[in-house]
Amino acid sequence: MEISNLSGQPLAGREKGFKAQESVGGKQEAQKMLESTTRESEQQSAARQSAAREQLMRMAAEMNEMTGPLHTRISFGFSEDASAMYLNVIDGDSGKVIRQFPSEEALEFAAKMREFVGMLLDKRI
Repeated sequence: MEISNLSGQPLAGREKGFKAQESVGGKQEAQKMLESTTRESEQQSAARQSAAREQLMRMAAEMNEMTGPLHTRISFGFSEDASAMYLNVIDGDSGKVIRQFPSEEALEFAAKMREFVGMLLDKRI
């Protein structure tokens, strides 16, 4: 015996059609949720990176203040391109940079490697 609704169509057939629509709608909704979650995660990651950079810049400024009384000054900085801290040893009399750690060449290399790795790994799928 087959159960039917008021329109006379069997319920079993209607249930299958409903499940198919539900499945497609569920996939679309899941995709939208995944995209929304990914966007939120990227925004949170960018905010954390920005906060970390600001903290490094503040730390560099504090270290510069602490080394002020020395005859040879030490200047701390942060390279945005290489995302790395560096320090300069500066002659207190002339103001010339005696030494930089890491060197300018090393910072440039790190920035180029970061850019290269970004081109390989930052592609969206």
